[in-house]
Amino acid sequence: MSQLTVVATEPVPGAASKLLDSLADSGPLEVRGFAADGMEAARMAVMLRPDVLLLHAAMPGMSGLQVAQIVSQAAPEVACVVLADKQDEKLLRLAMMSGARAVVSPDMSSHSIYEQILQAAAGKRVRETVEYARATDPDQSPVCVGVAGVVGGSGRTTIAVNLAVLLAQRAPKDSILVEMVPQAGRAAFLLNLKPRSGLADLLEAGEDWPDYALEACLTEHSSGLRLLAGCSGAGCGLLDRISLPFTAALVSHIRRRYRFAVFHMPSALWSAGAYLLRRCDKVLVVTTGTDMLCLHDTASYVAALTELGVPRASITIVMNKVSRGDKVTRTAMAEACGISDVVEIPADPKTSNEAMGVMMPAVVYAANSPLSRGLRSLAERLITQRVAVAA
Repeated sequence: MSQLTVVATEPVPGAASKLLDSLADSGPLEVRGFAADGMEAARMAVMLRPDVLLLHAAMPGMSGLQVAQIVSQAAPEVACVVLADKQDEKLLRLAMMSGARAVVSPDMSSHSIYEQILQAAAGKRVRETVEYARATDPDQSPVCVGVAGVVGGSGRTTIAVNLAVLLAQRAPKDSILVEMVPQAGRAAFLLNLKPRSGLADLLEAGEDWPDYALEACLTEHSSGLRLLAGCSGAGCGLLDRISLPFTAALVSHIRRRYRFAVFHMPSALWSAGAYLLRRCDKVLVVTTGTDMLCLHDTASYVAALTELGVPRASITIVMNKVSRGDKVTRTAMAEACGISDVVEIPADPKTSNEAMGVMMPAVVYAANSPLSRGLRSLAERLITQRVAVAA
């Protein structure tokens, strides 16, 4: 147990000494100083930043509750604990409203008081958690990407897998690829993995499950990427079983735990899938420019997404396998879909085929190939755009 640092108020000299001596018998304690009144207590809390500021409820000049109001704003990491003559529900309510974290009284044992103080100070440790970094640091904020699309043969799986690997290279063991598609095994094949469990197994846990249930269903790639495979067996009717409450829990768990998350989406749209895409920071609609039918299908798909509540600002059109012979230009795709953010990934069949033949992600097999450079540029765009929004 680390030593607990304390500043105590002593409106009357020696008033806190007996209490502090008894608390020292319950655990490690370091007294940083004594304050004679409320103003001095507030100043010492701001300057010394102890774990705990012990405040008498009634003090001359400023009451303990007034001091707690100031300190909770000026030094929120300092836990204010109010010393009262007796337990009082009204005082407790006012103390909590003032920003104090506990109220203790002489009728409590020294061990109970120490435990109350210890619990109050524990809030300071929240700054050391992953969740705190995710919520407060733009560079650590979670990035969720949905890889979707309706055009067959557009390379949606290849985009999702390689993008996830690139993100994992940036944040090993802090990135996850989730297959929401019923055709399980494609991502695992490209990663040369043989999952023993996956999303279908997690579904068995219902809608209320702990973090370790998710971790138990993951398979790790050599890049540090975690894979939640779509299904551990053929014909499991996956989409019919993925409810909106389950999806909400899944996304919340993943955003809390992982820096980067890529969701490989099916072409079908259903309520839980639409919810997931609305929760994504970026939705990549993968298509090709081979013919006007691709243009029509992509524009219709984007219209369906926006009708389901996916913001246009979160959508990026990814024109994959781009070559000189394509019938649809980048400008035409942007106009038809009403989406200004359109990126192109060059056709690179040599790299794609060779990487697939050895069951390796293209960005690992040939890091400097045209395909890999295009995907790396896309990954950097996603990270940069997200950090800019978070900031």
